[in-house]
Amino acid sequence: MQNRKEIKSELDMLNVFKIITESYEEISVSRMRQIKDSVLNTRDFLYGLSEVFSDIRIAELSVDEKELRHSKKNKCVAVLITPNSKLYGSIVQKVYKLFLKELANSTCDIVIIGRVGKEYYEDEKKKRPFRFFEVKDANLTASDIKPIVYYLLNYERVNVYHGKFEGIILQNAIETNITGNLNVEDYVKSGAKNEYLFEPSLSTITGFFETQIFASFMKQTVTESQLAGYASRIQAMESALETVDVRSKVLRLSERKVRRELENKKQLGIVSAALFLNL
Repeated sequence: MQNRKEIKSELDMLNVFKIITESYEEISVSRMRQIKDSVLNTRDFLYGLSEVFSDIRIAELSVDEKELRHSKKNKCVAVLITPNSKLYGSIVQKVYKLFLKELANSTCDIVIIGRVGKEYYEDEKKKRPFRFFEVKDANLTASDIKPIVYYLLNYERVNVYHGKFEGIILQNAIETNITGNLNVEDYVKSGAKNEYLFEPSLSTITGFFETQIFASFMKQTVTESQLAGYASRIQAMESALETVDVRSKVLRLSERKVRRELENKKQLGIVSAALFLNL
């Protein structure tokens, strides 16, 4: 059993840990509130735009399949989104496991966003070369992701692995294709043709989607990942606080027990001294 000094030392440590944990939780709640409505309101709108993007790419292939098949420098890239710091709960590991699972059967190039993902992947025994980017974990702006967008524009297909916010209790690890849900090879093999009328022109509209709208897709995906991370951190902090409370109760019971034993020993000492004096 611990002595009083050891118990007091652990209780003090738990109190400090509790203050830090509550601070992390409050920050996460505040940041989640800042971006939650924006992410959820934009999610459905951009999903609809993604379908339009697919139609535009089909129209591109209808114009000149051979030329457009080779218009991009690379065919596919897998993008892992993680935070720069830890203590984000289980969602980061879920996303990373999904990323590794899909990567095992893929020849896509690799992009990793966030220091945590970089650290995880560098610890893998079997790994491939990757491009690393870092963006801040809060108050994200369009300029923050501009270097990433410019790099990803070189790819025909961009698959992003990230967390998705379903609610405070549930956050899922998902894969999102942000270049339109179109498999170019399958389309070319099928020989499918579609007729479209574009105004002002197909090339102008394509350029707009491949720059402005693509950047919106990317920013939404990164922000979605951050929202899921905040919710996951809140859960993790709540769990940690419960553990602190349980351990604190155990220590206080032990402290009372030790105090009673010391008081009993003190009383026994007094009684023994009194008996000795009466002899």
